[in-house]
Amino acid sequence: MKLRLIARLEIEAETQYWLSRPWLTSEQVHGCAPVRQVELFKCCRVYAYSVVALHCFFCFNCFMCITV
Repeated sequence: MKLRLIARLEIEAETQYWLSRPWLTSEQVHGCAPVRQVELFKCCRVYAYSVVALHCFFCFNCFMCITV
């Protein structure tokens, strides 16, 4: 019984160790947002060109449609 208790405590300690670690390293966190922003911008650009009429000018900085 004592051996099972010790084994269970070791498993709990290992689980606590892995749960307390951060998901991403500092290098991954630093590069994560720009990559996501570029992908979002590409997606918005494709959507804007498919939806906005040809006589409109689409300003990607402020996401507003300006009729020309």
